[in-house]
Amino acid sequence: MLKRLKAAAEAFRKSAVEEIKEEKKTPWVKILGGVHDPSKGVKISLDWNKEFVDYLRENKITGTDDEAVVQKWVTMLFRDMMEEGKENTDETTNEFE
Repeated sequence: MLKRLKAAAEAFRKSAVEEIKEEKKTPWVKILGGVHDPSKGVKISLDWNKEFVDYLRENKITGTDDEAVVQKWVTMLFRDMMEEGKENTDETTNEFE
């Protein structure tokens, strides 16, 4: 029985290692934290992997370095959110007129 448990544990370990290797190939970005300063705006801290930056570059987001590429993506994301929010506000305003 101990042999089977050890074998199962080893199989699980190998499976977990393979999943971690696959995760490293998958583009990801994580929000680490954020602060709102009324005079300076919103500042967020992000973490990302190389594959995320490669993905952005493949989709025509450029920059002088990885951080500049991610900053440009964040800026584009916030602009899209603001435009969508404005559209939703306009639609809501029209409903109540």
